[in-house]
Amino acid sequence: SSPADNNTDWLKAKGYTYMHREYHMQRKDSNPLLDHRTTLEFRIPEELDIPALQNMDALCFGKKPHETEERFQQLLADRSYHLVIAFQNKVPIGKAHLRWEENEAILSDIAIVPHLQGQGLGTQLITYCINFALSEGKPQIALDVETKNKRALDLYTKLGFLTHNACDYWKIDIDK
Repeated sequence: SSPADNNTDWLKAKGYTYMHREYHMQRKDSNPLLDHRTTLEFRIPEELDIPALQNMDALCFGKKPHETEERFQQLLADRSYHLVIAFQNKVPIGKAHLRWEENEAILSDIAIVPHLQGQGLGTQLITYCINFALSEGKPQIALDVETKNKRALDLYTKLGFLTHNACDYWKIDIDK
């Protein structure tokens, strides 16, 4: 990793192509969040929820269902991961992954189905995840977000996350 404006000529000369930049954000506030507008129900998914999780990954991240079934089975069996699924009127509409580290939780794969985005449901989902992690004794919560995702950056900042560092991603064609 190297900031895009450092070593750019060197990396390009070596055949690398710049992809994107992500911020690593952390929330170190051990106070739970209150959200009086909660309209969602949350629970830990089970194996029967895998098709719904696959559908959300397809809609939100462009992942093909056949690419994710084994991954979800592994995540559900892994005790260091806790997946959360969000329901609105008994319909699955969102999800997030929490990975337990020694003193922190890593939040990832946060998704609300596209046609329901922008309605505060992501705030409810992340608030639930923050409070869940705090209840499990994880005083620090971290996540990564692409710097071009302004809506997510604004939401995470509003929920108490601060940018810790930036990481640039480059790719190289290994066949060249």
